[in-house]
Amino acid sequence: MISDISMPRLNGLALVARVRAGLPQLPIILMSGFEPVAVDADAVVPPDVVRLQKPFPLEVLLPLLHDLRGSAVT
Repeated sequence: MISDISMPRLNGLALVARVRAGLPQLPIILMSGFEPVAVDADAVVPPDVVRLQKPFPLEVLLPLLHDLRGSAVT
């Protein structure tokens, strides 16, 4: 799954929690254009969630997707 951290109504970390409830092994990438990559001081991105700082080039995303594909739920 690829998602932004900052979204209206449901932030990326809340989305991660919901998705992980049903698919705990699903690889997740969270991206953000804010520095640092966090929602607020209390927000903790799980250690197994990949964080990307926007903007990022396709050359960064493609190898990451390739690596994570091997750990995807089938």
